[in-house]
Amino acid sequence: MKIHELAKEIGVESKAILDFLKKEGVDVKNHMSVIPDNMLEAVRKRFSKDNTAQAAAPEKKSAGVKAVALPEHLLKQVEEEKAKKEKADAEKKDNEAGKESEEGSEDPSKKKKKLHVKINTENSSSLKAKQGARPVVREKVKRPVPVKRIPARDRIPDDIRLEREKEAARKAEEERLAAESAAAE
Repeated sequence: MKIHELAKEIGVESKAILDFLKKEGVDVKNHMSVIPDNMLEAVRKRFSKDNTAQAAAPEKKSAGVKAVALPEHLLKQVEEEKAKKEKADAEKKDNEAGKESEEGSEDPSKKKKKLHVKINTENSSSLKAKQGARPVVREKVKRPVPVKRIPARDRIPDDIRLEREKEAARKAEEERLAAESAAAE
């Protein structure tokens, strides 16, 4: 019988049975492992109705956190801070209660709403200009010029390209010389 089947039958989590079998030295890997026949009765006995309260609440392990006693001066600081916080909370509640009683005594139609506005002058460009600050100049970001890609089928090998350039330069020179000689005649 597999661990998950027995867990469903008994009404216990598979993990609890898995942990129990590992403690007993049985080689099990997960909820799909088969429980050996000789351990089947031991598991049923362990997780019977009498022991379900113990089995349902497996031992809780700490997550690697260790309780450490603090030195007395640190404990005093913590207690003082806690007392200050409690005192501040109590005063805050008293103030709120006092405001509510004052507000309740006034006529609601005569009550004026208070508007609190906070102006952030640090980022205001108009205020900076008035104060004589230099305006912020943003530099243009130089982006690389995109290179025109020539498809491989249209590319010409360097040696052939150089020959063609030399030939074109030679023809241009001949045409220039011919034009000069025609002008000279």
